[in-house]
Amino acid sequence: MFEHIDIDKSEWSFGPWMDEPDRLQWSQQEFVFIILRSAYGHLCGYIRVPKGHPWDGVNYNHISGVHVHGGLTFSERDSKGYWWVGFDCAHAGDYSPGMTWETVKPDRYKSITYVKAELDKLLFATIRQEKEE
Repeated sequence: MFEHIDIDKSEWSFGPWMDEPDRLQWSQQEFVFIILRSAYGHLCGYIRVPKGHPWDGVNYNHISGVHVHGGLTFSERDSKGYWWVGFDCAHAGDYSPGMTWETVKPDRYKSITYVKAELDKLLFATIRQEKEE
């Protein structure tokens, strides 16, 4: 589901995306996080919610109170039975370095640092929801 793909950046303009990893994973408490670069160059952020969490099995369209970049755009169960929720950074006004027809300026690119900060917001919303249940 979150496999690393080889991304050819040779046609992309120079920018922070050239030195960033294309996949990053870490754990904090009972949560697992993944940042993954798409083939178009924008980043996506994901959090694995613990089994039994109020969001476990809930479609992202039905999760409220979460304010991350562009809103939630992903929810899916992995092969081990864990539920993942996430967002992408490819909304109107966002820069994706792999899109050759891109008209948005590169300064609108959402970096690894930015996506980590958004995942922190998602973590706090996840913990808050867990405590409210």
